[in-house]
Amino acid sequence: MSPTPPTTAVDSVTPAARPLLLELLVVVAAAHVAWIASALLVPIVGALLAALLLQPVVRMLRRCWIPRWLGALLALTIAVGGVGGTLYAVYDPAVTAMTELPGTIERAKKRILDTTHDWAENNPVDETITALTELSDGKPDPRQPRVIVEPPSFAQRALALGTVALGNLAASLILVYFFLVFGGGLLQRMIDRSPDRRGKQMSLDVARAIQAQIPRYMLTITCINVGLGLAVAGTFAVLGIRNPLLWGALATLVNFIPYLGPFVLSLLL
Repeated sequence: MSPTPPTTAVDSVTPAARPLLLELLVVVAAAHVAWIASALLVPIVGALLAALLLQPVVRMLRRCWIPRWLGALLALTIAVGGVGGTLYAVYDPAVTAMTELPGTIERAKKRILDTTHDWAENNPVDETITALTELSDGKPDPRQPRVIVEPPSFAQRALALGTVALGNLAASLILVYFFLVFGGGLLQRMIDRSPDRRGKQMSLDVARAIQAQIPRYMLTITCINVGLGLAVAGTFAVLGIRNPLLWGALATLVNFIPYLGPFVLSLLL
């Protein structure tokens, strides 16, 4: 009798499980590629969503005999003005909150330390670490050179982050304007290149449904979140809590995050 060949890890996988494993590997690879290309994908996806949200405004201006390029410019200007006005309104409260943040963190840290003080005194791990520290002299070797690495200052980090943010914002605004002016024409040309007439009509119907439903969804979500932010700001103003506009803007932005946003908002409030 011939000896039985050894069984490998690949042979131990059942044929029914192989497609599932392949799909899992594809999902992991796609997520890794998306994470690597996030610097490129985030502005494009954000610009596409903003263009879909502003598309009804451009169509309404088009019905008023305003050219598409001018309507897109007006819609983009109104959107940027609204966002800029909101940021200007919450700038002073945000600066005040950031100034008070170290004191708030210190108070929270003190509360945590006071709460866990008894546990820390009776913790055997701390006693072991203390004993090991006492066994060693803990004195550095004077003959060994010391290397001191100075971290970048807050101004340097803020300047670097601000430069990157301004670059991404400018690229996103250009992409939004491009999608608003030429997006419909590019989509129509892509569909017209399809040789299948039935598939062409189906693709056109799907594209029109997407263009009709996504702006409605985004507009509905935006109105709900803005209403929530106004309600939070009004409630905090009535209760006498400081910086009600900042809390309202934070509630509006956080609630855009699916599933996790309401949970984080409930923790913050």
